[in-house]
Amino acid sequence: MSDHQISILSGSAFVVSDGLGDIESAVGNPNGLFYRDMRHLSRWQLRLNGRQLSAMSARTLEYDEAVFFLVEPTGTIYRNPAMSLIRRREVSEGMHEHLELHNHGLRRIDVELSLLFDADFADLFEVKDDLAKTGELYRHPEHDGVTLGYLRGDFRRETYINAPGAWFTEQSLTFRVGLEPRESWSATVVVRVGTARDEPRPQLMHRPEMPDSLAEWLAAAPKVDTDWHDLRQVYRRSLIDLAALRFYPESVPDSSLPAAGLPWFMALFGRDSLITSYQAIPFVPRCSRLARTRRPTGMTSATPSPARSCTSCVTASSPTSASDRTRRTSGRPTRRRCSWSCSTSTSAGPATPKRSASSKARPGPR
Repeated sequence: MSDHQISILSGSAFVVSDGLGDIESAVGNPNGLFYRDMRHLSRWQLRLNGRQLSAMSARTLEYDEAVFFLVEPTGTIYRNPAMSLIRRREVSEGMHEHLELHNHGLRRIDVELSLLFDADFADLFEVKDDLAKTGELYRHPEHDGVTLGYLRGDFRRETYINAPGAWFTEQSLTFRVGLEPRESWSATVVVRVGTARDEPRPQLMHRPEMPDSLAEWLAAAPKVDTDWHDLRQVYRRSLIDLAALRFYPESVPDSSLPAAGLPWFMALFGRDSLITSYQAIPFVPRCSRLARTRRPTGMTSATPSPARSCTSCVTASSPTSASDRTRRTSGRPTRRRCSWSCSTSTSAGPATPKRSASSKARPGPR
């Protein structure tokens, strides 16, 4: 169970952990709390009296929420665990971790519940290729929290961990808990992220990173009229996942595009985002709004936008006049050459723009 990955996301933030809910960095391992392509937590491990717990089950409740059911390790099949722990996690520009400990035994217990943490602030390419950071890592313990940070030139990222009632060191937080028989205890650990000194980003739990609410997003999509329950659920789940994958690039304020995929491609990859946007037009046409209007950096007004050129290919593939409809009916495809280095499109749909080998080049050092 501990090898099973659990992933949740919301906008530009996502968390990948094992089946225990723990995060441990390794070469090529995308586990961690990420925000805008950078890992803000590379270690996040729960310990009960210094020992790793055992997993009963784990699952995602929604795109941005997961729950882990854990028990104390007994080391033998002849004794049932006296303690269980429910670990509930929500993500939104950081994350909330809710811990609930239960004493199922007949005697009082006194335990220490700890979370071990670290942040390497590696970007996705550095995680994948195991590259070292060249900036400065720092941390500042406080009374009920700690700040982990990274600085290189004028580029800064920070992670803020707060847990009222916990005892903090630079690498861990610990709750000392005493429970009578049948008694339970709970606490919440809040992790926030920031892109400036001591300025954590606001958190909006259970809200995709978009101006409309999730209910408005679903209401605007076409309705599926069927008595097949599974199909209705798959359709609704697909709309929710598409909403969750949308993110807002810092370079294009108040605009969004779907990310290419979790975990390695939660970034603006032109072709992948464009194709997804066009494929989703019948269901959520707003996805293609930025794709139709955004001109790539370096293009002049006289240079056709690749998105608009592809839109012209779509237009060419759809009959708009009587002669076009006649040609479509007679089986002769309508052909028009896209002005942005596209192959000649036909009635089968838009052609894919040609891109240079540097289109997916690694971002500059951070």
